[in-house]
Order: sequence, then structure tokens, then C-alpha cells
Amino acid sequence: ISDIWDKGKHALIVTEVESFDEDGDVLARNRITTLVKGAGGWGGDRGPVEETNVPPDRAPDATVEQKIEANQALLYRLTGDWNPLHADPGMAKAFGYDRPILHGLCTYGFAARHVVNTFAGGDPRKFKSIEVRFADSVVPGETLVTEMWKESDNRIVFRCKVKERDAEVVTRAAVEFYDEIPKKAAKPKPASAAAPAATSEPISVDVFEGIKGHFASKSEDVKRIGKVFQFQLTNPDSKWTLDCPNATVSKGESVKPDCTLQLTDADFMDMCAGKADPMKLFSSGALKISGDLMASQKLDFLQKMDPQLVMNAAKARGGSGGAPAEAAAPSGNVVEDIFLGIQSYVEGNNALTQIGKSFLFNLTGPDSSWLIDLKAGRVAAGGGTADCTLELTQDDFLLMTSGEADPMKLFSTGKLKISGDVMASQKLDFLQKIDPKEAAAAVAKARADGRSLLAGATAGAGETSSAVLASKVFEGLQARLSANPGLAKEVGAVLQFNVTSPDSSWIVDLTGAGVVTQGHAEAATTLTIEDAHLAELAGAAPDVKELFMQGILSVEGDMQKAHNLAFLKGLA
Repeated sequence: ISDIWDKGKHALIVTEVESFDEDGDVLARNRITTLVKGAGGWGGDRGPVEETNVPPDRAPDATVEQKIEANQALLYRLTGDWNPLHADPGMAKAFGYDRPILHGLCTYGFAARHVVNTFAGGDPRKFKSIEVRFADSVVPGETLVTEMWKESDNRIVFRCKVKERDAEVVTRAAVEFYDEIPKKAAKPKPASAAAPAATSEPISVDVFEGIKGHFASKSEDVKRIGKVFQFQLTNPDSKWTLDCPNATVSKGESVKPDCTLQLTDADFMDMCAGKADPMKLFSSGALKISGDLMASQKLDFLQKMDPQLVMNAAKARGGSGGAPAEAAAPSGNVVEDIFLGIQSYVEGNNALTQIGKSFLFNLTGPDSSWLIDLKAGRVAAGGGTADCTLELTQDDFLLMTSGEADPMKLFSTGKLKISGDVMASQKLDFLQKIDPKEAAAAVAKARADGRSLLAGATAGAGETSSAVLASKVFEGLQARLSANPGLAKEVGAVLQFNVTSPDSSWIVDLTGAGVVTQGHAEAATTLTIEDAHLAELAGAAPDVKELFMQGILSVEGDMQKAHNLAFLKGLA
């Protein structure tokens, strides 16, 4: 999943799929956009809004009509798409259609063939890409009309209509062709067996020296790539900039990169030696690519580099091991330094208060808690109540903040647990905008001033402890029911409350006068909530529906019984 856009009422999910040959070269790249009805409204980025592939205001340069045979959907099912919507009249009616409709990708194929036959002489090898928006369905037996406009020799804008209904079914569509029929790139030739042996094994410094030589000999070809790449290597740390527009290679960040690649020095060398597949490194999270992701495809020019350039660089280095990469050892508490940097950014950006959320990071091994409260514009050490709580080990947190671990992978493997307002965690993307240099300067200043987030902070300082909060709420509830037995009759059921972090269980029997006891029992409704969020459920103005929608409160069993929890109001 490459993007998720918030379209207000609905959500738009963009999925990208790449297919490779046996050598790891990209053969095809698919981009699928899916509209998920009712899943929007979390306040995220709306995404691009401009119209694309809009036909010009003139008659088409070419038009093709083709009748879709009545059995076309049944034939297309033989490709493996067995969705009964396209074959079963009863299923089609259940989905609101008069009869089975044609597969969207089948319509896609008809349209693509019309364009290829008209503007590429029917040669599919010239076909480079296609992009469309499905606007309506096609029914087998209807006539498909494809109208085409030639923007250039290699780009055709088109749309498709159903003749019988004069309805647009494919819009915002375009096909691109290759200038020349592509050929499989030749693999780089191995170094000659007769070449003199290098005095040492190549290291990453030698690779970049070799790239320098390649840039010098192929400067015009390199300049046409027109992108700036930065390699950020770790263990040991080093940074290298490949400035293709100027055909230069330099250590450090000489210019702002279009595309940044992050991986360990060892993985980089394995990748260069052909021992590691770049795509496998990328898919496993060992290789991180940020910025212009598509630009990374242009790095295939490195495959054309003469390996002898690297060997010569190793030989010239003479086994000295090269200059060691600069690696500043962190001082003080590394985790605290990270949050000091975040604190500086949060305090300097008043616009962040519009996000209106608070985040609690609970780290383990060793244990520590850190609060980012965007409502108040502050960052502090210690526990507390937050809209969204994130739990992970300190090691995984450090790997995540250094870019060596992917947050989504940590989450999907259970190493990162998110509770409370899970959707709020999407708003943590503001952390990506923090300038590392500015953060480092802020940390240095804080250290020089003797400032520390840990000074005087204790886990849960200023907060009611978890065990006390649960006891307070349910002991208070028992006292309230004893004083007013009529409250129990308003619900008339047994409710099971399971409290987590720390764990405790409470039986609230409202079938009689009202009795609260600790433990488990068969209940009409089971409610699960973190102890830290009991203050919201039993506060001055509890909003049960909102807590449920945010994922803070889990309800199993009779949902109706959870609608009336007013008897908890004001107990926290």
C-alpha cells in the first residue's frame, strides 16, 4: 500500500505491485486505486485533486467500435476470476444490477487493444503503460466505442462509451508507447580473469570511487538521468551523494537528493557484489527508499559500470582500509535525546496544536514512558493518559527512529502495539518533517543548558496509578448503586468489565439492586478498556460511542447494553 487518502466520507487506498524476472529486473508495475465507502473522515491528506488525461475539446483523431459478445464474461472467467457477479443473474441482482456485468479488466483489455491496433500497428511490444478510471460497468452484448486523441507519437488519450446507452464507462485514460521496442539489458561483464589481483577486498569507499570513474567516462549519459541520489550507510556510518545532473560523486550531502537510500554497509556491499537482491532487501525492510521512489529505478545504470573500476580503487587504497566513517557516539540518554529533538520541533510549530491529539510511547527493556501532547504543545517524560498509546522495546524504537526498522512491519509483526485512538497514529507523520540537523542542535543546546526531560520525572508522575483508578471507579460505582438502587433497573443485565494495563476484572450485576464484585462471570455484555482510559469512560462527560469508534472501548455481546453507561459518569 503506497498511499491512503482521506476523501471526506470515503477513503482511497492506492496499492502498488511490481513483477520481476529471474534476474530481479522489473517487468511490470501495477497501480490500483480502491474506493472504500464510509472509511474516510479521519482528517488525513486528501491526495491529488487535479484532473488527469483529459481529452482535448475537439473531435477524436480515431474511433473504434466493437460489439462485446454475449458470452464474453463467461469466456473471461477462464482466466481465473470466478466472481459470480459476472455469471450468476441472481448474484448480479443482489448487487443492484439487472444482469451479470463484464469484468472491469476485460473492458480494460478491449480498450488497450483498440489503441494498440490504431496507433502502434497492432504490435503489443511497443505498449509501455496504460492508466484509466472505471466510471461505469459494461454488459455483455453492448457495443464499446473507444474515442482516441493523439497527444504525441508516444501518448494517446482516450475514453470508452457504451453506444446503446451513450454512457461513459472508461475515463481519464491514456496509453503510452516506447520510442523503440525495449530489449533485455545485457548483464555487466565480469572482470577479466587475467586482471591483476587487488591487494585488498573492495569496501564501500572503493565502490563510490569506481562510480566516480564511471561518471567521468560516461558524463553525458549520466547527466541525462537528471536525478540526485544519496546513499546513507550504517555500521559503519557514511553518506554519499551521486549528483547525476553534474556527473559528480561526493562524500556527505553536497546537494539535496531527489531519492535517498538507507541500508547497512554490509548489505550495500552484498548488493553491489550480486549476493543480495535489491528488491528482497527493499521488501524485507533492510533497504529504505524515500523521496522520489521511482527515481531509484534509474540506478540500473550502475549495472553497466566496469567492475574493474572498483578493483582499481581497492588496489590504489592498498589495503589501508580507507578512511573510517565518522560516527559520533551519542552522549547521555539516546532516547531522551530523540524526545528533546521532538520537543524543540513541537514547541516551535504552533500549527501542530490543530492535530489535537496526544501520544504516549511506552518503551520496554529498559522501561520508560514519553508523552507527546500536541494539544498543549509539550513533550515530557513519564506516564499519563493519552489519545493514542504506542508500546515497543527501546531497541525497536531506536531502530524505527533511525530508519532501520519499518513502523508498519513492526506493527504487523506485533512488535509495535497501538491502542486507544489507532487512527491518530497516522498523524505522527509530522515527525518525518523534523530536520535532523536542527534536532541535533536543539539537543546540544539543551545539554549545554543542563536541561533534561528526565529531571524530576517519574513514571505516572502526577497521575493516579492504574490499580488505584480501577478500584476507585468500581468501588465508587458500588457506593452509588447502594444509595440509588433504581439505577440498576435502567440496564437490567450483567456487565463484565475487563480492564487492562494493569489487568483487573469487574462484574457489574445490574439485574437486582446492583452489585459490583471482582472476577469473571457470564455476562450479556463484555467491555474491555485500558485502565488509563477509564478516566474518559467514567469522566464528567463520557462519550461511549466516540470511545468505541476510536477503538478505545471494545464491546462484545449485546451492544445495546453498552449504550447506557451513564451510571459511571463522574466516578473517575
